[in-house]
Amino acid sequence: MSLESPINWFGELGLALPALILVNLWRGYPFVMLMLLAALQSISPELYEAAAVDGAGACARFRYVTIPSIKPVIASVGLLDAIWNFRLFDLVYLTTGGGPLNSTHVLATYTYRLAFESFEFGKASALAVMMLLCTLVLSFFYFRYQKI
Repeated sequence: MSLESPINWFGELGLALPALILVNLWRGYPFVMLMLLAALQSISPELYEAAAVDGAGACARFRYVTIPSIKPVIASVGLLDAIWNFRLFDLVYLTTGGGPLNSTHVLATYTYRLAFESFEFGKASALAVMMLLCTLVLSFFYFRYQKI
């Protein structure tokens, strides 16, 4: 590979999956950061003052005040992100189509390929039902955690 040739991020076997992961992280980054910022701004300054009066240093305040205060938001965002990534189709299909050499397939694109390219509707239906059940389990934990 010469220095003048462009890098085929989504076409090379060793680069396609890391590039796809980076694009997906970049796509979800604003939501996660806004949620964490809102959680950080909701922490009462009196908690930090009380910890400082008790002799807690910066690391102790972070460990015992900040992290416990934003833990519910971290859990909620993590569960939502897991649900959204479990059904990830559009990004993979539009960037790589599952290639090169099927290295970037996720369950949603593999189900699509089974149904509409290989015409194996039984396997595709079974895989779709399994995806639905897994998503329902993740949703159950999300709703249970949110106490909805």
